[in-house]
Amino acid sequence: MAAKGYCTVDEVAAFLGRTFTPEQDIYCARMIETGEANVDSYCGRGWLVGAQSNEEHRYIEFVLGELYLRYAPVTSVASVAARSYMGEAEQTLTVDVDYEVVNLEAGLIRIVSPALWDRLRVTYTPTATVPLDIQQATAELVAHKMRSNLMPGSYGISQLGLPDLNVTFRQFSNEDWPLSVVNILDRWRYVVTA
Repeated sequence: MAAKGYCTVDEVAAFLGRTFTPEQDIYCARMIETGEANVDSYCGRGWLVGAQSNEEHRYIEFVLGELYLRYAPVTSVASVAARSYMGEAEQTLTVDVDYEVVNLEAGLIRIVSPALWDRLRVTYTPTATVPLDIQQATAELVAHKMRSNLMPGSYGISQLGLPDLNVTFRQFSNEDWPLSVVNILDRWRYVVTA
């Protein structure tokens, strides 16, 4: 699996304030691939995914007439197709008559008469860039995951004191991901209505 491009090895090194060796560059590149997959999984969505054809949405997702596309921000919406009930043929909805593209940045489409449809399929093109805060969160997450490789003697140590040699070990139960990363990703999380 190749990295999609959420961040680069140089950005991770800059975040850590280090210059990587060639071996650390290779390790960091692998960690970026894993970090991108973790970010996508946590958010329930991805970036740099390309055009989306027939992304399906059920009635419960647009019951109030507002439909959020999974891969926002969006460059353009090509078509919206809808069906009234299971087994019914789909029909193509007309922009500014049956639906309105309200906000491309948020991926928001307003459906004029949502009660008429049990399912919508949307074809659209997401933007081909990764938001800056997602780039930063990915770089920070990768840096966090690399700490055991970069500082193997200090992994898990919170404090080291002298002359009495006091060592305090960290509790890792709440430290899977840095809080700053989680806060950024929570803003981009795709909420699934069930």
